[in-house]
Amino acid sequence: MTSVEVEGLCFAYHKKSIFENAGLYANQGDVVAVLGANGSGKTTLLKLIGGLLFPQKGAIAFKGFPKGESQHCVGLLESPKLWSHMTGDENLRCFLGDDYNENKAKEAFARWGMEDAISRPVRKYSMGMRQKLGLIMSFASARSVLLLDEPLNSLDMESANVFYNELNETRKNGRITFLVSHIMEDLQRNCTKMYEIQDRSLVLREDPLPAYISVIGHFADVSATRKAAEKLMSAKYLPEVEGCSVKVKGIRPGRFLFLVTDEGLLSLEKEESPEVLQGDME
Repeated sequence: MTSVEVEGLCFAYHKKSIFENAGLYANQGDVVAVLGANGSGKTTLLKLIGGLLFPQKGAIAFKGFPKGESQHCVGLLESPKLWSHMTGDENLRCFLGDDYNENKAKEAFARWGMEDAISRPVRKYSMGMRQKLGLIMSFASARSVLLLDEPLNSLDMESANVFYNELNETRKNGRITFLVSHIMEDLQRNCTKMYEIQDRSLVLREDPLPAYISVIGHFADVSATRKAAEKLMSAKYLPEVEGCSVKVKGIRPGRFLFLVTDEGLLSLEKEESPEVLQGDME
């Protein structure tokens, strides 16, 4: 069992104290969301975990890993660092080195709707395409700790859905993910643990939303189903429609009811994946 443990963390930047005796614990398969006001130290925390910054006091321990510490981390911090004169595929090849696999690379670009961009120079990419390439590179890495700072920046709804699916796979594969976002819904829907930066400390919030809980609503007819799906989409959820049923991952039943209660809802059911239930028991 692998884990990342932050204990007694103290860090100051230009004599301004960011963290004082802060602590955090993440177990294998955890998706850890970090909340905090602008300037509170969310990105700084990811850099400290990734070994890009060093604490004045305290320790960041990587337990159960076969080798060193920060070399287990990979991620997307602030904005992707890419070679603009090279193609997307060449960037990925250089980033992965011996771990590069041509077939897997093509599959990854296809999942993100980037088939036509795989051989295009990155200088011709839009901001959204650069963000997607950065995420492709991060998820493709074999490293066990994933650091994601505002990963949904510049992404459309379809790409956000791909991101959630990739995040689900990382948890199933036992990776540890640290996720920072200014969108509260993103954090609530996808985390197994949620920490909030308060007074230069890390405070564990008691009730994060389970990462894979799904709510399924059954409606009177196709028209009502479509209207319900549209309302859920307008609230930035990603509904899956099948017949007269709408399924949404990462939403509380009460929130679902609030959004669609006027659309001929017949019944509601809740579904949790076996992976979540097993992980919670462990």
